[in-house]
Amino acid sequence: MSTPANRDAEQTTLEFNILTPNAMLGYGYNSDHFWYGIEKYQPAAIIVDSGSTDGGPYKLGMGKMTCGRGSYIRDLEPILDACFHRKIKVLIGSAGGDGSNKHVAEMLAIVTEIAQSRGYSFKIATIEAGMNRDLIKSRIIDGRVGPCGPVEALLPEAVDSAVDIVAQMGAEPFIKALEQDPDIILGGRCYDPAPFAAFSISRGVLPDVAWHMGKIMECGGICALPKGRSMIATMRIDSFDLTPLSPAERCTPLSVAAHTLYEKTRPDRLPGPGGVLNLDEAKYEQITSKTCRVSGAKFIRTPYQVKLEGVSHLGYRTIFIGGIRDPILISQIDEFLERVRQYSRNLFPQLDQSEECRLLYHVYGKNGVMGPLETAASNPHEIAVLGEVVAPTSEMSHTIANNVRASILHFAYPEQMATTGNFASPLSPHEQDAGAVFKFSLYHLIDLEKDEEVSLFPIKMCLVEGGESPTTPIPRLSEEQFQELENGELTPITVKMVPSVAANLSQLATIIRSKNSGPFEMTFDIMFDQPDVYRRVKEANVLTNETIKSLYRVKDEDILTNMYFDPALAWKCTIKRPWAQGSVGERDTLGTQQHAPLLDIIVPAAEIPNTYVNGTSSVNSIATSSRDTFGARDVVEDIWSHLGLPVKSLNSIELPGDDALALPSSYKIGVLAQGSIGLVALAAAHVHALRNGIAVPRVVVPLQHAAVEFKSERLYLLDGKPPPSPWGPIGGLHKTSDGYVRAHDSFPNHADGILKLMDLPVGANRADLAGRIADWASIDVETAATLEGKCATYALRTYRQWDALPQSKALSNFPITLKQLSPKGLKGLPERMLSGNKKCLAGLRVLEMSRVIATPLSGKTLAAHGADVIWVTSPNLPDLPALDRDFGRGKRTVQLDIHNPSDKMQLLELIKSCDVFVQGYRPGSLENYGFSAQELIKINPNIIIANMSAFGPTGPWARRRGFDSLVQTCSGMNVSEAEHAGRGEAARPTPCQALDHAGGYMLAAGIVAALCRRAAEGGSWTVDVSLAGVMKYLRSLGQYPGSTGFMCKDYEASEDVPREYLETRQTGFGVMKAVRHSAKIEGCEVGWEVMPKPLGSDSPTWL
Repeated sequence: MSTPANRDAEQTTLEFNILTPNAMLGYGYNSDHFWYGIEKYQPAAIIVDSGSTDGGPYKLGMGKMTCGRGSYIRDLEPILDACFHRKIKVLIGSAGGDGSNKHVAEMLAIVTEIAQSRGYSFKIATIEAGMNRDLIKSRIIDGRVGPCGPVEALLPEAVDSAVDIVAQMGAEPFIKALEQDPDIILGGRCYDPAPFAAFSISRGVLPDVAWHMGKIMECGGICALPKGRSMIATMRIDSFDLTPLSPAERCTPLSVAAHTLYEKTRPDRLPGPGGVLNLDEAKYEQITSKTCRVSGAKFIRTPYQVKLEGVSHLGYRTIFIGGIRDPILISQIDEFLERVRQYSRNLFPQLDQSEECRLLYHVYGKNGVMGPLETAASNPHEIAVLGEVVAPTSEMSHTIANNVRASILHFAYPEQMATTGNFASPLSPHEQDAGAVFKFSLYHLIDLEKDEEVSLFPIKMCLVEGGESPTTPIPRLSEEQFQELENGELTPITVKMVPSVAANLSQLATIIRSKNSGPFEMTFDIMFDQPDVYRRVKEANVLTNETIKSLYRVKDEDILTNMYFDPALAWKCTIKRPWAQGSVGERDTLGTQQHAPLLDIIVPAAEIPNTYVNGTSSVNSIATSSRDTFGARDVVEDIWSHLGLPVKSLNSIELPGDDALALPSSYKIGVLAQGSIGLVALAAAHVHALRNGIAVPRVVVPLQHAAVEFKSERLYLLDGKPPPSPWGPIGGLHKTSDGYVRAHDSFPNHADGILKLMDLPVGANRADLAGRIADWASIDVETAATLEGKCATYALRTYRQWDALPQSKALSNFPITLKQLSPKGLKGLPERMLSGNKKCLAGLRVLEMSRVIATPLSGKTLAAHGADVIWVTSPNLPDLPALDRDFGRGKRTVQLDIHNPSDKMQLLELIKSCDVFVQGYRPGSLENYGFSAQELIKINPNIIIANMSAFGPTGPWARRRGFDSLVQTCSGMNVSEAEHAGRGEAARPTPCQALDHAGGYMLAAGIVAALCRRAAEGGSWTVDVSLAGVMKYLRSLGQYPGSTGFMCKDYEASEDVPREYLETRQTGFGVMKAVRHSAKIEGCEVGWEVMPKPLGSDSPTWL
């Protein structure tokens, strides 16, 4: 098949293509994608890497190939078919995995077998990479061998004791072999990009471009989105293009730039034989929807060195494994195992005296994966102990392991109760022979003399004769198959929704991973898909050496790299491995599970500049611009993602009618109603799936029903009569000397307070109050009422005026704040929440201390999904019967006086055994009675504390009183609503208590989200929602233009409500017809079993 060496010489100035089928020969690939690449791109070469040290030193030590023979045959057959029939050159690097001379010969035998069975004749070049030991020792004496990474200096004795030694050749041996025009080159151990770079350089491509391409292509389609296998590189003198062969995949500038992070000490300097690839000026351009063009890298020549790899035999290993469930022993496991070690040393004096005879414990459930790097404390209910014994002989290893295991089984320990045995052994025989053990004893760089980069790697040519004619026909895709691949649909690119509030890195990054960078280094990558998120993390300066030292118990000298890599929107850190890869004491051979501590690093809230555009603060205008096209589903997805819940569950929600008007308002109340109710229902369904081990059931929330439920407290009938107005006779909007204020008078103490402030007697009428307020400035009334008079009265503001206030700037852009208070609580759902339930939250204990409306609504909602809710009210505080009738559905009611020691003790007992404590009192009120979060987690370390407030937990107004109507007044909502209505009003309230209702549902959603997070992460959690925060979120959804939002019907009485949205039940106050819950969950019951009753009707005990 061979042709003269000068054939197609003119191609050196033209484009040509290289195909790589996968990242590792033997790992498999899609043969249809392969043949599509062959037919469409007609590659000049098929090049594939076959080497890696990932598995550890055993391959070189035992002469074992990375994959089974059958896997190599499967992968090679299509490649050799293309080589023979399409006259495409094939280059394979690091044959067999370690690239030893033995494996080059084995790979040649496999290729020969396939060729002869198919009738193919090939000219094959082999390149050996075994190194002469005397040469190495002479260079050691000359001081021309140095460590490659954090390893000790190389000694001649280590060279002599090595089982085998190879060197990573560069491109030059492949270039030399190509001069003899072989069909196939089988290379020994080489620098992974070397065969790719060699083929390209031999055709006139600049080394800068060739090496950069090789660094990417040697990993196949890993740089594609989604990660793939087969890839085409289109080569030019000064650039190359990357195109995945799967129709679903694409290469983007971000995905390609990010690939240079993979398994590298640092991504911008990539050292290899004879030079360093510098990526400072590399450019990545999207030229088609699938293809990325790369240029600009610089290959900087350095004195020629190659990397030596050699392994030494340490001994033989025996392992045993068993479990421990006894909490008494688990609590003292470290001391117990150390006593076993000391006892074993007395029996075997050579134990732990050298690396050839050692005992190691891996305690899974405590630090089995990370060992000395682990910093997280845990309180596991069970552990597994893997014992590892290495000794000079297999017999000695087994003997010591048997004795150690028996000692663990029978040793006594303090307070022991189980005297029959300590160790649950799953295997019989209990000890398992794990074979020979090796270590990397050579991982060093050796200086080469001129021309040794070729001469040290012998090239041999051989001819394989397959007969007169091939027995295998030319493989081809059918036209239908080709067109299907040619016109396949790309996987859409998604952007991660991230919270603007303080968040864990796992909520912000798209990739957080760990991997080996050679046998002696561990490297970490964190990547982002949005520049603003990347900048936010970078500017927060949380990924410092101090952070790494605290998370991984390392020192400054152990941190080799800590840097940001702007082209990939990524951060990179590399540390020294605490143990040699794949040798004695290994805990994570590939290094893939060391990233976990990075997930929970807290990144501060995003900083947003406070500038004004058209009278609107950018704090709000940014939010508006990002959400003003949102429908109800977008709201659910936005908040769901920010809460850190599984995105896959979003497939289960249906929100019919979410594009229609729902209530007459310029605000998108229907969107908020359907979205917030759907959010908590989906969260409940997700819990149902968790506790029953099933898929998340379908959730349906119709728009009209959700909007009606946002007015539920106004639309019920009790014995045929509508509820009385909750408003008092003197409150509402009052004109001042410079504007307006709104006074809240639903509670008598607030009504009496504003009268006292205005020097009026209790019982004065509205006109009397209006006459006094008229002489005041609005802000003076507000200040005196809220800070001095303990009333609830606020000035009417515009958006511009509100946006200028410090409290406006203190509000989060996200309406729910979820935070772990302490990691000490147990993981998992409460034991009462067993499977087989009909209600999603059955078994959940909720203790509610609240007034009106938002907090009682959260408890009511949790009860609708099955929670056991005890509503605690005070006999000393006034109630609002008109509202309590609706919001009392689903709850048992208890009255306790926290001033009474006996009642307070009963309340503490309820808190001690509850799952959720939800309260809606003014921030700081309950703290004065010993109910701060810090005190609560002392008595219940698993508790979820949920708080509803008017203005949020931070800012100068954090401890102020407030209600829905007052937040609408002081924040600009009432003014904007009036302006949109266009009827000349100074202020216009929304047609429902939208902030109360949305706040209640969001608080319930936050509680269920905290329950899920607690199940996964353990600990105690806090949930914060505020009326002002909900206002900000509603405002970010935008407003309907002009008066268009008012062009729909309202629901002002029970008879306006569609009959199917109502239910009639007997209550403690008579027959009640009220709005049923608008969410339905397939296969689950939703609704209230307990009906309203007089306050204090129940005993303070859980069901």
